[in-house]
Amino acid sequence: MTDLQSLIGTKIRLLRRAKNMTQHELAEKAGLIDSYVGGVERGERNISLKTLEKIMHGLEASPSDLLTLASNDQDESRQELISKFITGTSTLTKEQIESVNRIITEVLNTYNK
Repeated sequence: MTDLQSLIGTKIRLLRRAKNMTQHELAEKAGLIDSYVGGVERGERNISLKTLEKIMHGLEASPSDLLTLASNDQDESRQELISKFITGTSTLTKEQIESVNRIITEVLNTYNK
C-alpha cells in the first residue's frame, strides 16, 4: 500500500460519509461491488483512473474534491473524527446533541488547561 493509495482511499471515505452514503450506495452508483469500494477506502486497492472516475461520478465529486488531500496526518485525523461525529449524531435528538456538546466542551476544557 502506498501513501497515495491510502490518502485517496481516506478522502473517498470522507467524501462518502459527508454525503451520508454507505459503501453499498457508492458501489451501486459507481457500478462497482461493495467489497471493492471497501478495499479502495482502506488503501488496499491500486485503482485505475477509470475506476477513480467511476467513484467520482458515484460521489458526484469533482477531481479537485477528490484529489485535494489533507496537508498532514493531523488534519486527516481531524477530518475523519468530524465525519464520524456527524455520522454518529445524525439520529440524535436536539437534547441529546446538546448533551454530547456539553461533554465534548468539558473534555476540551480539560485538555486546554
